[in-house]
Amino acid sequence: MKRYVQLLTMLFVLMIGTQVSFAGLWENGVHKEDIYNKDRMMEIETLAIANPLYAPADTEVEPSKEDMTDIIFEASETDKNQQLMYIPYRDVCQKIKDDQKVNVLRLERRKSAAIFKKEIWKYADAYLEVTVSNDTRLNIFYSVYDAKTNEVMYTYRKLAPKESVRDKVLYTDLSKDFYNDFLSAIRKAKEEKEKEEKAIIKANAKAEKKAKEEKKTEE
Repeated sequence: MKRYVQLLTMLFVLMIGTQVSFAGLWENGVHKEDIYNKDRMMEIETLAIANPLYAPADTEVEPSKEDMTDIIFEASETDKNQQLMYIPYRDVCQKIKDDQKVNVLRLERRKSAAIFKKEIWKYADAYLEVTVSNDTRLNIFYSVYDAKTNEVMYTYRKLAPKESVRDKVLYTDLSKDFYNDFLSAIRKAKEEKEKEEKAIIKANAKAEKKAKEEKKTEE
């Protein structure tokens, strides 16, 4: 019985410690990422920026919705090696206007989003949609979609530090974090695929060699 009580006590302490540790990590603004389609993600060459789902809570400090679109695009400059090509939202809208004679910028949100998702495959491999949740803590969700199917292939959540000032600098830094981790995820996926392909080639060569040796023995 005493042993049982000790085990329960240890389990309780571990659970509390894990919760405190996790909470502490989120206090420091760590991220959470999920990959839904690794193969398609590795094929991305061009990434377009969609109109963000954003409404500033403090108009005196936070950037406007128009500025936010620019901030998300400009943060892509952190890709120093130009791993991808990035297309700003207004450029996509202009292309749609030229091709379809529809001014997406003047339409209400739902109609503009519908046309954007229908036409984007012509100009990019994937598109980035950013959702800003203005609760007591600033949550930003970055979602990368397949431009052909509109299916999500990668998501990234960032919880800003508790006392952060919600200005252009903060949103720029958080967006740069997204790009860095997203590009890192692509590189890692490609490295893993390359290792798998080499392992398969090696295994096939070994099997072929063994088959030849067995055939030679039989002769």
